[in-house]
Amino acid sequence: MSSAKSKLIKSGKNITFKKKGLKGGKKYFVQVRTYKTVNEKRYYSEWSPSKKITTKK
Repeated sequence: MSSAKSKLIKSGKNITFKKKGLKGGKKYFVQVRTYKTVNEKRYYSEWSPSKKITTKK
């Protein structure tokens, strides 16, 4: 995913993320990962498998 962008969401167990500016009827790929801060150092999980999303027309 060479044109990947990231978004930090700081709270919540069930996350809903809405992205404006996406084109209708186009396919996008989404991945997530978590992190935990211990002594001011971030430890990241592995990336989730890619999920293909198709926007509404």
